Amino acid sequence: MSAAVWLPAAVAALVAWQLGGMLTSVPAERAPLQAVAGALALAFAIAAGLAAAPLGPGPWHDARVVLLTAAAVLLAGAWRDVGRGLPYVAGATLVLAAVAVVAFGHVRIATIKLPFLAGEGAFVGFGTAAPAVTVAFIVLVALVVRATDPLPGLTAGLGAITAATFLIVAVTRGRESLAAVPELTAPLAAAMMGGCLGLLTPGLGPRALTLGRGGAGMLGYLLGVLAVIGTLKHTAFLVLGLPVLALAVPLLNVLYMRRQWARAGRSDPVLLDRARTLPEMLLRRGFTHRRSVGLLLGLHAYCCLIALVLVGLITVPMLVKALLLGLLLPAAFAAFFLITRIAATVAVATPGTVEILGAPIHTVTYDAVLALAEEFVASGRGHHLFTADVSGEKGPVVGAVTVPQGGVSIDLSELTYPGFCRIRNQGSYTIIVGILDGVVFHPIEDILTGEHYIHRLSEFIGSELDTGTGTATTGSGNSLYLRAIGGESQALLEVFEK
Repeated sequence: MSAAVWLPAAVAALVAWQLGGMLTSVPAERAPLQAVAGALALAFAIAAGLAAAPLGPGPWHDARVVLLTAAAVLLAGAWRDVGRGLPYVAGATLVLAAVAVVAFGHVRIATIKLPFLAGEGAFVGFGTAAPAVTVAFIVLVALVVRATDPLPGLTAGLGAITAATFLIVAVTRGRESLAAVPELTAPLAAAMMGGCLGLLTPGLGPRALTLGRGGAGMLGYLLGVLAVIGTLKHTAFLVLGLPVLALAVPLLNVLYMRRQWARAGRSDPVLLDRARTLPEMLLRRGFTHRRSVGLLLGLHAYCCLIALVLVGLITVPMLVKALLLGLLLPAAFAAFFLITRIAATVAVATPGTVEILGAPIHTVTYDAVLALAEEFVASGRGHHLFTADVSGEKGPVVGAVTVPQGGVSIDLSELTYPGFCRIRNQGSYTIIVGILDGVVFHPIEDILTGEHYIHRLSEFIGSELDTGTGTATTGSGNSLYLRAIGGESQALLEVFEK
């Protein structure tokens, strides 16, 4: 393996690992930095990896153009992540960056090979339409990848697998006469792979860094550039087949999103208690955060493996490759949705039961607890009974709340105590629950997508700050303040009163 491959990958992984470890511990009260931490770590890692690559003057010029335009995409998206800027600035910056990299970075889809033909005559040029086609392709890839960000660890994992796929293609086939890829391809793919892997060192769980709008948009933009310069153009089947397979799960996620919005009558699916994205669907069906990410990354790795198999069979007739793809790809998607269906069935089959450390925990009413207590005492065996201080006789009262990045106040002062309020995150971005004391925000709990937080209502709020038994504010009234990180989210409030 040449230094142009392993050196950028090693440097990028090291930088992302170190910065990611530092930024993972950012306290919740520093919400703006927390929202862009993953994006900054990934950007510095990729830049450091490319800087360490032994590139010539020409490829290094193209690398600088790619990095500068990617930085513009990152900054525009990150500005939105911290609640600033106009809604369409990030999208406009993405289009301008794609135009700049096409004009000055030698990134262009110039020709495409027609099927069933051989030799130089089989190649057809796009002519004056080539720049517009390339810009549209890069922007489309960036938007598709950006839609996968809300689940921490997912976008970085998808980026690592996709970059590794293009890296293998560039190393194994990129030097053939009709399939030659630019010298920048392998170092860029290696740096992206290393940076994404470095961000995953904390694991695939909730502590994994999210990339936000800026980081996910930048990664999608770079993957679009990589797909243009790293695709083998001497076979019509792989000109479109390789990028589609290498971006299979992001594309599937977008198709699922469009289906959910269509089923909801073009209104937000969350308002109808439906998932908006594939990650949300998995969380609603009982998968943990780690298993949801692992299942989606496994499906993506399988699709990328199919792409590599087709690259290895590059001399095989197109009809044979199409038949192979038609057999392998539907089987993977069918198995994926079958697993989610089975998981949903199992989750519904045992209502009121959860498992903690391998032990089944059954939910019961207060009257049932009294009856069971006598039975357990008589048996002489050890048992644990957990009871709440309320029975929730009047609950639940359910309401949907839109949580912006700037925050929204939830007034609970009119509710009866004792009681409790359950806040479930049904949106795509993390929600921070806290107390707004004047202009100072006191965070209490982070709620990831699909998870919930239970807040106990109390009569007197002034003493709660010291005891830690409820809210923490010096003001009057029982109120909470919700703030979304990375983008607008949706919360479902369920209030149980005595």
